[in-house]
Amino acid sequence: MKERTLRFGPAGEMIGTLCVPDPGQRVGTVGLLLLNAGIIHRIGPHRINVRLAREVATMGIPSLRFDLSGRGDSLPAAPGLRYDEQAARDVCHAVATLCSEGQCDRVILFGICSGADNGFAAAMLESRIASLVMFDPPIFPNLRWRVRIWMSKFRKYGLRAGFARLLAIRKTWVTESKTDSYGRDVPPVPEYVARLRSVADRGASIRLVYSGSTCDATDYEAQRRIILGAEPREAERIHTEFLPDIDHVVSTREAQELLLSRMRAWISEFKGA
Repeated sequence: MKERTLRFGPAGEMIGTLCVPDPGQRVGTVGLLLLNAGIIHRIGPHRINVRLAREVATMGIPSLRFDLSGRGDSLPAAPGLRYDEQAARDVCHAVATLCSEGQCDRVILFGICSGADNGFAAAMLESRIASLVMFDPPIFPNLRWRVRIWMSKFRKYGLRAGFARLLAIRKTWVTESKTDSYGRDVPPVPEYVARLRSVADRGASIRLVYSGSTCDATDYEAQRRIILGAEPREAERIHTEFLPDIDHVVSTREAQELLLSRMRAWISEFKGA
């Protein structure tokens, strides 16, 4: 395995780390692109992107972990685009760079939270994105989900502070969105599902992975029904999975080992499709 730093983008404003397997280990023509989670540097929460990159290198797969414009080591982009448009364009540039430098023609994207959203937006523009692993995609809450979140605030912060936090959350739900999106801008359910299906219909595989921080087993089944409908539709290349032992930022060693194991399985399944 070898790693080197790359500068890329229209004006060389973005910085990434290319990780390639040893020549004798190289298998196939697929690469892995690892995205920023929120404002976290390209190493990912608790260095999970570094571990994922080095893990897939043992499978013979090159990877690129990079910083979006204005994040980490990357410089700000030229003005003119909205944040979401710029992020999607940055991801598309990263796909092109990984394909060129990593010598691959298909790319798997892994993104946590806003990284999942940015990868999804790019997948609507870039056909070389053949698979999306969206860790903690948006939640479309029902009453039970809201009550569970309310109760968790009281348990964590106490009655007075918990009530204050609930009022703040309620204002956000009322004024901004009916979804829990960690501050993300998410379209209504029908539009979101239509976008998912448009990406799946062109042949991309989508995996929506929910952590134990985001929902419990019952909430997960509710989200599954919202996205897939009353009947599961795995044949349409949209898959869901609930990992209750992993938290939103993959903070423990046990959670990281589990995610590494699941990533190996997802990649093996994708390559065998």
